[in-house]
Amino acid sequence: MRLRRRPTEQEELLVGSDLFDEQWYGAQSGQQLDRLAAVRHYLDHGVGSGLSPHPLFEPGYVRRRLGPKRLARLGAGDPLTFVLRRGLTVPTHPLLAPAAAGLVEGDLAAWIRERYAAWPARPERDRGQVAVSVVLTCAQAPERALAAGRAAAETVGDGVEILVRDATGGAPDGSVLDALLRFPAVRVVRGEARPAGEIVVLLHDDAVPHGTWLDPLVAALDASGVLAAAPLLVQPSGAVESAGAAFPVVGLPHPLLRDFPVEDAAAAGALRLTAL
Repeated sequence: MRLRRRPTEQEELLVGSDLFDEQWYGAQSGQQLDRLAAVRHYLDHGVGSGLSPHPLFEPGYVRRRLGPKRLARLGAGDPLTFVLRRGLTVPTHPLLAPAAAGLVEGDLAAWIRERYAAWPARPERDRGQVAVSVVLTCAQAPERALAAGRAAAETVGDGVEILVRDATGGAPDGSVLDALLRFPAVRVVRGEARPAGEIVVLLHDDAVPHGTWLDPLVAALDASGVLAAAPLLVQPSGAVESAGAAFPVVGLPHPLLRDFPVEDAAAAGALRLTAL
């Protein structure tokens, strides 16, 4: 019987970090591995080769941003582990601080094209086959939208498009959203764009969907008189963020069951709320 090696503290740190993307790393290393195996490969081989663990983490750039004392402590070690263990707030990517990297807009556009040229080509998608459009608008820094867009693209099936609207108004932030184009379901647009699907789902950029989140929402619309459906949103603390919108007789609409224990939302799916 072959025993599996337990993760080390360093491996667990990277596995639990949003700054390690196993698919991004796999595209560079040529190793399509599960998350823990990808972290181990990165620590054993990727660090020494200078490979990037995430679209917004450039190891060489991070090294250049560290002061002499911190750089001496890091040595030949992993910059990502170094940043995570110390809770450093240094920019981890030229796109997050383009002026500091000496990049003007023209140079930045060329850098982006070169950087993302290694991504697999996106197959053509017939928009006529789209029944549901998940619309994600990115108005600020792209880190949250990248996480939300990736999670949505990995959890939807055929007949669904992920329409990512770049509303940042700036090339450095918005252009990094093009990394999502590796997913066939994703369409990234600047400005206005019409969703291809008859059913439109609005996804906030700080919401990360899980599992079969979309199917119950779409299925709820099949009931007579139902024109809209809302999901259960859960805060990082585990409390309810919203179990839908409540429309009181007096006052403004507000999130239903906000800050309640998530167990209290078990029966919320059967509620029928009237709204205008």
